[in-house]
Amino acid sequence: MPRPKKTQNRHPVDRLYDIREQIKLLQAEEKTLRDDIIDSGDTKGDQYVAMVKSSTRNLLDRPALEKRFGRDAVAECTKASEVTTLSLYRKAEQIDVFK
Repeated sequence: MPRPKKTQNRHPVDRLYDIREQIKLLQAEEKTLRDDIIDSGDTKGDQYVAMVKSSTRNLLDRPALEKRFGRDAVAECTKASEVTTLSLYRKAEQIDVFK
């Protein structure tokens, strides 16, 4: 059984949710600033200078590969990697049925 760990006033799961929400807000602000810099071409700040670079990325199209070479042939050239994810969900509101 997992042992409860409270290091602050909020449970670590709740803090993780808070942090992820802050990250979302910061990422939205980052995208807005990035787009503004690229669109305006104004790349010189008071302390920093931005360099805009364009490049082309080549990605494999798995469905096209499977269509051309077959699913089994493509599967032979793939490798599995283990990934651990941690998803957060809001708890259902507790209803006091004995009120």
